Amino acid sequence: MNGLFITATDTGVGKTVVACGLARALVESGRPVGVFKPVETGVPTTLAAGPDALALQQAAGGGQPITTVCPSRFELAAAPWVAARAEGHDIQLPDLITTFHTISAQHDPVLVEGAGGWAVPLNATKTIGDLAAALELPVMIVARSGLGTINHTCLTVAAIQAANCNIVSILLNGPFDPADQSANQNAETLRSLTGLPVENLPWGDPQPSLKRIANELFPIRT
Repeated sequence: MNGLFITATDTGVGKTVVACGLARALVESGRPVGVFKPVETGVPTTLAAGPDALALQQAAGGGQPITTVCPSRFELAAAPWVAARAEGHDIQLPDLITTFHTISAQHDPVLVEGAGGWAVPLNATKTIGDLAAALELPVMIVARSGLGTINHTCLTVAAIQAANCNIVSILLNGPFDPADQSANQNAETLRSLTGLPVENLPWGDPQPSLKRIANELFPIRT
């Protein structure tokens, strides 16, 4: 496995936290990790890069050019297709695939962070899921830990499996809410429903868990 595609059940669920944590762990183990955020929206035109792209660049050691970390950024905080269209642009899947191969020629592994969820449109005909399938990378799903996550996560799993992509795990992320009686049951329920590895990511200090996960997914070759 020379890379991983990190998607989510929604926007703001924690993809960047997970991607950065995995990247930092791989850097610590001496791996030449690359990072790729194909599109970031909600980035003011006055900035050379968005916060997600900069966080990924720094987590991976800071040496990768920001133009390859995130080749497409747009000001409108909306789905990539909507944000690009507002500026008169059209995101092309082959361009993103070419950038990925440029990164993977110099880095191993490459962590790809999607935008929003699996079905978010890149243009009129292609989605984030289409990009993940074209890159032929295994997929990690980041989902909310609380009430409602079972429906969102199961729908995401079904869509990814329909695209014949391999799902390596589901990470549940979010602050503990003592009033949410579902939170303690959601991981077990999703394991039963999907047959996939599911775990709760510790809120506040996820790095030890992400370090373990990185070493499990990308063991050091001897």
